[in-house]
Amino acid sequence: MRRLYRLCLALFACGLVACGNQRTVTLPPAISVEADDGKKLDDLAFGKVPIEQSRTLSLVLHSLTVTSVEIASLHFESEDGVSAAAFSADPAGDFSVPGNRQTTVSIGFRPTEVRPYVAELVLATNDPKQASIRLPVRGEGIKGAIRVLACRADDKNDTCVGPEVEAPSSLDLGEVIAGRHVKARVKVRNVGYDTLEVRSIAFADGAAAAAVGFGLGEEATRVEVIPPGAGVTFHPTFDPPVGLEGEVGTTIVIASSDPQVPTVELPVVALVAPNRPPNACLTIREVRRQGRDPEPPGPGPVVIGPLDELVFDAAVRPGCTADPEDGEDIDTQWSLDGPDAFARLEPVSGAKLRRFFRAEVIGTYTVGLTAVDRVGLTSSTDEDGVPAVVSFEVRPQQAIAVEIRWPDSPFVDLDVHLVRGSPDKLWDTTDDCSWRNPMPPWGNSPPVTSPKLAIDDQGDGSLLETVWLNRPESGETYWVFAHFFEDRRGRDSAPRCTDSSSCGAGRVCSAGKCMPPVDVQARLFIEGEESFGLPGATRFEGPCDTWLLGGVRWRSTPGGAVDVLPTDAVYVDGQPVGGQCVQD
Repeated sequence: MRRLYRLCLALFACGLVACGNQRTVTLPPAISVEADDGKKLDDLAFGKVPIEQSRTLSLVLHSLTVTSVEIASLHFESEDGVSAAAFSADPAGDFSVPGNRQTTVSIGFRPTEVRPYVAELVLATNDPKQASIRLPVRGEGIKGAIRVLACRADDKNDTCVGPEVEAPSSLDLGEVIAGRHVKARVKVRNVGYDTLEVRSIAFADGAAAAAVGFGLGEEATRVEVIPPGAGVTFHPTFDPPVGLEGEVGTTIVIASSDPQVPTVELPVVALVAPNRPPNACLTIREVRRQGRDPEPPGPGPVVIGPLDELVFDAAVRPGCTADPEDGEDIDTQWSLDGPDAFARLEPVSGAKLRRFFRAEVIGTYTVGLTAVDRVGLTSSTDEDGVPAVVSFEVRPQQAIAVEIRWPDSPFVDLDVHLVRGSPDKLWDTTDDCSWRNPMPPWGNSPPVTSPKLAIDDQGDGSLLETVWLNRPESGETYWVFAHFFEDRRGRDSAPRCTDSSSCGAGRVCSAGKCMPPVDVQARLFIEGEESFGLPGATRFEGPCDTWLLGGVRWRSTPGGAVDVLPTDAVYVDGQPVGGQCVQD
């Protein structure tokens, strides 16, 4: 519209010049009050401005004709008589706006009180149509330029997980489990129009805050200068120690250069709930017997044989093994008690709450579990106090089984022999079941009726050997030997000897070197039950020593007796039974 108006005035002026010889017409002045973008300005709104700070807005006075606009005065008026004093103008009056030109006027607002300010900007002009222009101006004085906004924040990002509050209102972190970590997000904003310096951030009582787990972090140690309209953020933390319970709180004090609000206090409260210990449960999940598919354990005591396997599972049911706060995000400590000092519970791939066990040494075992949560609380029971413990027994189930052990003599290689017929069949290629022939073809249906050297140890394993026989032949006698094959203990520094008398106390002459004697233990099982008819222990001095424990005469008729024939003879250097051994 203004462009059309200007065009018409120009054409009218040209027409006057062209048609009237010496006639001159002067156009009246015309003014428009505009914003910086050229749009008509209806009012000026300053918004909220901290008291004793100033905000400046601009307006444009536009002369719409070739005639200058004279501004005789520019002042402010208000109904309350005092609001006008908060506003100012530069230039303030008695100036000209040249024809078809613009002049920018800066309008300032500087409140001195916390309240709304409403006034009018009054312009006196020579525009015949707008001799007096009244433009509403308004603003609000607020106390201080600093604003502190706070919320409980997500641990993994900076988003609020609770309501955002403005200090001095309290930041409530809600319920926090003792031993757990939470963080808050605190934003310090400058809503004023001067720079704001954050001079310090601290707890009102630092020692008391630290005692219950409050912290400020490194961000709060930096002095920040905040430009107008900007802000800084820091992240207080809360890590209540285990054992703390109930409502706790502290106050964060933020000191700044704001003359109206030099300090802002942000109270922080939380309700600390006790951290309950985890629940621990344990069961035998799977039995893996030799030559059979895995199966769950049956009712009653669990009995497995050597070389059988068990899988233990701590994930018995929902919530056990688990932590009330952390679920299955826990650690586990497993224990294994039993006669095999070399036995281990091995991890099961892809199942962190399971363990695997392979049986070798005969005896009774106990497996225990302790659950450890993220804050270090431990438990070995479920929520009802039932211990996370299972027991089982390793016992051979074959008709005849023999185990020899030498648990205190690593790197000593002993061998068990099960000899059919008579003792002089020791080292026979057919009738001696040992390392030389671990499964000879005995009986009428080998290999079902054959013996088996189930565990063969050369001194670097569990230090035992086991041999068994599934189907003894009726009336047949089987003889049990233990034989010292090789001594591989550290011998380089041992004194040389020719007999044990030269070795001193606690030493014997073993293959020409003074070494400790080897204590041997033996156990016989008949149809799954331990028999005490054979001797249970002896002592070897060196390689080739051979121990004839005795024999087992199998029953001749079904239901008949099995005779155990003890001998308990130790032959030094294998004499007179002979032997194969390493003597150096």
